[in-house]
Amino acid sequence: MRLFNFPLLLISLFVFASRSSPSSKPIITRHDIADSQFVLLADSYTEINSLIFFNKTDMAGTLIKNGWVLSAAHVAADLGIGDSLLTKTKKYRIDQIYIHPEWKNNQAYDLALIKINTENDSLPTVPLYQSRDELHKIVVIAGNGAKGSGLSGPVGNDGQVRAATNRIEEVTDYWLKWKFYNPDTDSNSVTDMEGISGPGDSSGPAFIFIDGKGYLAGISSGQSTQATGGKEGVYGVREYYVRVSSYVDWITAMLSKN
Repeated sequence: MRLFNFPLLLISLFVFASRSSPSSKPIITRHDIADSQFVLLADSYTEINSLIFFNKTDMAGTLIKNGWVLSAAHVAADLGIGDSLLTKTKKYRIDQIYIHPEWKNNQAYDLALIKINTENDSLPTVPLYQSRDELHKIVVIAGNGAKGSGLSGPVGNDGQVRAATNRIEEVTDYWLKWKFYNPDTDSNSVTDMEGISGPGDSSGPAFIFIDGKGYLAGISSGQSTQATGGKEGVYGVREYYVRVSSYVDWITAMLSKN
């Protein structure tokens, strides 16, 4: 677990959802629905095919253009040119890494672009969500790793991709935020397939769907455990995803230059 001071958010405990966590933890789900349903949910979205991994139990990001992966800066900082990223079936070499220039001075800019050599393969991609109307919308989040519930927390890695839903409760210039609700006590707030990401799911996507088409609206960055006494991946934690719509200009400029 990596803890750090984050005065911008005015919270006491904030944990990067990072691959350097001692125990990599994936999508965590509500306890009253079978784990297999969250696996099936992931299988039902073609957008999940745009996910890229840096090993079988950790996320690297989402393909937004052929050969270009949108990632979290704190994940990309641990990668290097020549390293391999994975689809479900093949490895691809990293050619370039572009970390947002403001990230070292402001953790809110937790965003990076990774160029991979696709060897002329045409890989599935997902468009960016560019509207500024994210508040109260349902998101579909996805990641790979262990199963776990809001009661148990993470219980280990299995490399299986899962998807879950949540509702955006707060929006700032930098962040999309939501809470992990317990269906037993918060039935009016919980979503049908409620879940959150966890350490090890950094860079995982949050999709907003419009007319059946998914758009990349958020990138998993971290989690506040202030309300849970420092416990990660349990009911009551709050999630922080980088708000993609705030960075469209930077992303577009970087893609056009390279």
